[in-house]
Amino acid sequence: MTESRIDKIEGILKKLLEATPDINGCALITMDGFIIASNLPTDTSEELLAGLSTALMGVGERFASQLLLDHIEQTYIKTKKGYAIMNLISEDAVLALLTNENIKLGLAFLELRSPIKQLQALVQN
Repeated sequence: MTESRIDKIEGILKKLLEATPDINGCALITMDGFIIASNLPTDTSEELLAGLSTALMGVGERFASQLLLDHIEQTYIKTKKGYAIMNLISEDAVLALLTNENIKLGLAFLELRSPIKQLQALVQN
């Protein structure tokens, strides 16, 4: 029996969450603000994360296109309690990653490389 596309996405998100204890949650979100799959802490609202992530990516795209003359690939927010990192997966999907304050950004970006490629392959097919 073959895995469904959603099962594969959920597996990728689970592995990403297990990559380091400093990653608290992650979700694949449509650019319309709907959750495709997620692995989030119980106190995190999927709907709020989805809406805010796509809004931030929209503002980032406008900034990138008007001021940098390019398209957005990634953006992040830093707080005293951690980071929210958003990566564009396709024109229609974004990966949101929530971390604690102890994560090393270089490690987070390194851990994101493989899942991003895997998700791009699944979403674009």
